[in-house]
Amino acid sequence: MKTIFFLLLLHAIPAYSNQFGLRCATPTTIVDLRTDGDFLVGKIFHPHGTKFTPFYKGTITSFQVPEVAEMAKIHRLLFDSQETIWPLEKCKIKVPYLISCQNGKFQDSSKTDMTALYLETSLMQQDFVNASYESLNFSMTLKVNGQIHKITSDYSVKSHCQRLK
Repeated sequence: MKTIFFLLLLHAIPAYSNQFGLRCATPTTIVDLRTDGDFLVGKIFHPHGTKFTPFYKGTITSFQVPEVAEMAKIHRLLFDSQETIWPLEKCKIKVPYLISCQNGKFQDSSKTDMTALYLETSLMQQDFVNASYESLNFSMTLKVNGQIHKITSDYSVKSHCQRLK
């Protein structure tokens, strides 16, 4: 009986695991993350090209407009499709949606000097009077031609994301 109780308790606690698979998609960006052996493989695809992909999240002032314009130029250097690999020893994974990785590598970065620095997801819950909304934020920090750049996208967990096996 104690064994059954322990097993039920073990499944009730959010577990850290090396098995992870998640795909989130909007018309502008598709993110596919899954474990493969000793690595987390991340694929990002921009179906309509990087010109139409959101690249900045937050509030800006008129003083920051030139900085954001420079970020847009860097963003256009990115490929329509990128694949990164992250050593699982440098990742923390909390199934079903949370990950944090560092020291990744691009599978093909021959066109541009790119380094994958960090990959993270976070969950945000918003409660309204008549509804609640849970969103997943995907964020990848890169070094592109010596400059730090961040790709960030928000996805509705309910309608834009699915867990992969």
